[in-house]
Amino acid sequence: MERRDYLELMTGQIRCKKMCPVIAKEVEDHIEDQKQVFMAEGMKEEEAEKAQAAAKALFSQGAAADMPTTELTPEDLTDGSIDILSILVKSGLVPSRAEARRAVQQGGVTVEGEKVGDIKTSYTADTLGEGLVVKKGKKNFRKVVMK
Repeated sequence: MERRDYLELMTGQIRCKKMCPVIAKEVEDHIEDQKQVFMAEGMKEEEAEKAQAAAKALFSQGAAADMPTTELTPEDLTDGSIDILSILVKSGLVPSRAEARRAVQQGGVTVEGEKVGDIKTSYTADTLGEGLVVKKGKKNFRKVVMK
C-alpha cells in the first residue's frame, strides 16, 4: 500500500472532516521521522522502508499480508501444541526462552491483542493455521502461522 493510499484510508475514517488534512500531515511527518530514526540506527533506506511497511500493516486493517511472518512446522509442536515461550523464540522476537519468560512475566507480550500473563499458555495447530499476531513490546511483532 502506497503512503498516499494509506493516508486516504486512515483519514476517511475520521469523523471530523475539518481535521483530516491536519491529521494526515501529522501522520505523514511521523512516518518520515520514523524512517529517519531507523536509518540513524544503522538500517539501510530499503530496510527502513520495509520496517515502515510492516508498522503500517500492524496498524491498518486488511494489510496483514505485509506483516513479517514466521512459519512453524509440525516438528515445532509438542503433543499438538506449542507454548508461548517457544513461539517467541522461534519467531525471533527474543533470543532465548529466559528472555521470553521475562517478557511474558513483565506483561510485555500480546497475542491477537490479548495480554499473555502465563508462561504456560499454549496454542494448537488449528489456532496457528489461521495465523496469530504476536507482539513483544510496542514495536516488535510477527504473524505466526502453521506451515
